[in-house]
Amino acid sequence: MSRIIEDFENICEEKKKSIAFIYHGKGGLVKKSFSDLYADVARSVKKLRIRKVKKGARILVFTPPSYELAVFMLACMKLGISVMYVDIWAGRKLVSDTLKKYKADHIAVSKKTSFLRLGSASIRKIKDLIFIDKEYDNCPFDRSDKEYEDIEEDHPALLTMTSGSTGQPKIALRTHADLYEQLELVNSNMGEEESQVVLTTAFIYSFANILKGFCTVLSKVNLSLPFDFLLNKKLELFKDVPITTIMTSPDFCLRTKNYYPNLKTLYVGGAILNIHEAKIIKDKFNNADVEYIYGATECNLIAKTRLEVYINDLQNKKVFCLGSKVVGVDIKSNDKYEIMVSSKAILKEYIEAERKNICIDEDGVFWHKTGDAGRYVSDKLYYLGRCDVYAVKNNKKVHTNPIEQSIAIDFDMIKKCAFFYHKAKNRLYIESKKPVDLTSIKGYLSEKGFDNVDIHLLNKIPCDKKHHTKIDYKRLRSMSYSRRRFL
Repeated sequence: MSRIIEDFENICEEKKKSIAFIYHGKGGLVKKSFSDLYADVARSVKKLRIRKVKKGARILVFTPPSYELAVFMLACMKLGISVMYVDIWAGRKLVSDTLKKYKADHIAVSKKTSFLRLGSASIRKIKDLIFIDKEYDNCPFDRSDKEYEDIEEDHPALLTMTSGSTGQPKIALRTHADLYEQLELVNSNMGEEESQVVLTTAFIYSFANILKGFCTVLSKVNLSLPFDFLLNKKLELFKDVPITTIMTSPDFCLRTKNYYPNLKTLYVGGAILNIHEAKIIKDKFNNADVEYIYGATECNLIAKTRLEVYINDLQNKKVFCLGSKVVGVDIKSNDKYEIMVSSKAILKEYIEAERKNICIDEDGVFWHKTGDAGRYVSDKLYYLGRCDVYAVKNNKKVHTNPIEQSIAIDFDMIKKCAFFYHKAKNRLYIESKKPVDLTSIKGYLSEKGFDNVDIHLLNKIPCDKKHHTKIDYKRLRSMSYSRRRFL
């Protein structure tokens, strides 16, 4: 039995009647105790055994986060079945490329997503179709049954995708040991309260909540849809639930209303915030402590700071400080100022991808190279930008996040901007719905040593499909934008 399943069994025995999940069903709010969760997982295990899905099998999961998905994934972990979780935002080509690299034996869908497989020839080739919302219905179980397999800690548990905001998304493989350490890292850095009611849009964090004995609130929010007009209606359904903690993305915070009078702590991460975005989030959730998290798929949490401190540093010092390292993580930077991270939770493997962002030091310690540039000084991490995103000044490469942040601070009408060198020229892309004085901006950049900058005005700067907040530099480079005038 892996440590994840061992802790799951123990917490279900300890908490029993305590509420593990709250979600919205057909008849209103549904509450599931830890005893209910244990029983549903056991039923799902039995169903998978009946279907002869065995240890070592690979299941492609193509469905939004839900209670049924949590049950199904726990059942798979008990049986040593690897889950390939494909985000809904992933396109057909990415799905097809994924399946070429890591072939699936089965596909798991829900009633609402089963038709989506028809749009991909690669998925249609997978003949065994499993409906996760049916697999454990009305299936009796006996607690005396052996409900799990002997699982090695290095056995594959979960495969997920990176956001791919600067290149092709990679398929990250988490073993049972990797996943356990990541969940432990989350739990050791997310507050000391013995009891929490947690709303999370990062589905993997629901497993951290389970192992901690917290209650997880699952909404039907689909963050893969940047213009989900029903978002606030979906969330309003939980306004009477005493949610104490939210773990989510900047995009969620920017789009949603604050329905949470009992909220104590908001953890927000997934993208670098500019001054406007940070202020909106802080003002909207002024009844809670807001912690700003810096992390990565490969290591989850890296550093954190209070959002008000981050705003103050930006506003008054124009210093872009991501705070101190979290418990259980070491940080350093190499001679190219690339941020490097080490912890027990570091992922050590991608599926058929180069491991150029993983290195091992002379002591045998794994370090993850984040691809971000920064300085780690006096236990503070200062962010400079992406390593492969730069401008050119006096024939030297210059990291651009400080410039992007400064423009957003000094020109209030600019909502978001991207500054980088492409095709032998420095280029500035500006997102604004108000008129912009290009002459003033050119003069501003000239004072900083950047002359003849090609400036483009956009209604919307493209962002990554996963978080909708990270600037998608790859798309900006590949797309040919013409200057647009504002009326």
